[in-house]
Amino acid sequence: MQPIRGIMEPIPINTFGGVYAADDKGFSLNDGMATDGYNMSYLNYPAMGIRPGYSLLGTAFGSKVQGVGSWKATEVHAIVNGAWQRFNGTSWVSVTGTSTGLSTSADPSWTNTQGNLSAMSLFMANGVDQLRYYDGTTVTTNTAAPAGANFITQHDNRMYAAVGNTVHYCGLRTPNNWTAVNDAGQIVAETETGENISGMVAGPKRLTIFKPNAIFDLFGTGPKEFTFVRSANDLGAINNKSILTVAGIIYFIHDTGVYSYIGSGRPRKDFSQAIYNYIKRINPSAKNKCSLGTDGTNLYVSIPLDNATEANTILEYNPDRGVWNVWKGYSPTMFVNINTDLYIANVDGSVRKVGGSTDNGAAITWKWVSKPFAEASITQRKIWYNLWTYSDFTPGSSMTASLSKDLTGDSNWYQIKNISATTGLQNSRTVVPTGNVANSNFLRLKLEGVGPVTTYEISRQLRKMPYK
Repeated sequence: MQPIRGIMEPIPINTFGGVYAADDKGFSLNDGMATDGYNMSYLNYPAMGIRPGYSLLGTAFGSKVQGVGSWKATEVHAIVNGAWQRFNGTSWVSVTGTSTGLSTSADPSWTNTQGNLSAMSLFMANGVDQLRYYDGTTVTTNTAAPAGANFITQHDNRMYAAVGNTVHYCGLRTPNNWTAVNDAGQIVAETETGENISGMVAGPKRLTIFKPNAIFDLFGTGPKEFTFVRSANDLGAINNKSILTVAGIIYFIHDTGVYSYIGSGRPRKDFSQAIYNYIKRINPSAKNKCSLGTDGTNLYVSIPLDNATEANTILEYNPDRGVWNVWKGYSPTMFVNINTDLYIANVDGSVRKVGGSTDNGAAITWKWVSKPFAEASITQRKIWYNLWTYSDFTPGSSMTASLSKDLTGDSNWYQIKNISATTGLQNSRTVVPTGNVANSNFLRLKLEGVGPVTTYEISRQLRKMPYK
């Protein structure tokens, strides 16, 4: 017997780099990149695994959760239907004091500070209601704060709030004093377009103020020294929820992308090029629904895609690996991080704690779509000889493999293999038949499934044919 001419050595993929929504067909991407898919995660990197699930924090409310914050990084608080709630470890309970009758549409902002108060307190501002704070027992109205205070934040022992294009600041370590001469005061951040402030964040070095298309850094430590320095006049933040500091880096969402900023120099977006085409699909009329979250390590970007009127997609970014993934199954209004735990407030009235292998008991569905595999030359004819996958399956999980001759789209797939696990953790080395699509210049592979599946390797083997 003579060997078959043109048979190549198997080509393995054993490093999976998340999703990359390319501008072209994706031929030039690394083999381990996905051009489409959802509910994958970096957690098993370099293997390919699914995202974590979630459990509900108590019973879901009957209406949309407007926002969530945390008191002393130990207790989750929420605003629902204009009422302040807290989670006591078992259930949601109403907070006493001036905690009801709040705006039912305004987004809350939160910060913790103590200063000269008797206890560490959680402050909440929404730009409509007078500033309020919770001291561990009750909610009290801060009558000294400026009317319409919004985007409350704390930096260097002062609290800051925005009203229009003005930043107000309280006295040093006196959060109930916003009028003291030579201690409290205000400073105006003006731009040629007349935009109002859209958000603020305590950055790694100083307070950073955002407008929709401008960024200011506040220099100085007190009224005699305070001054604004504009660091960008063509970039800014969509809203206050879309600004976040993670590991000393400020991240924010602008119409033109997701950016990082270290408090000096030009903000960068090269790290987010992989998901730029998702950002371009944000519904302009619902862009104020965008928000950012973190679990202390990763960045989570929540956006309303296409015609969605609420956020319906989360983009997960792991800075250590430089990997982006797409999550479905959430409609977030706001995130909050307590230690390494991530909590997500949802449009459906639930507050979800991320973790576990199911979505509150329901199996997680997922999909991964490869780039078009064409080898050295797109134009050279080739026969797809063999295809293998090696994966771990937990009981009840399953995976289907399909192949397509189309360069893009989610139609014209040939389902070629279905794999499932019934008992125990199973390792599956699966030969995937390629007969229906063997004769093609290029192919895409789609893996989709239900439940936890970790794929360590995909290998393909081809036979090169003459150029035609």
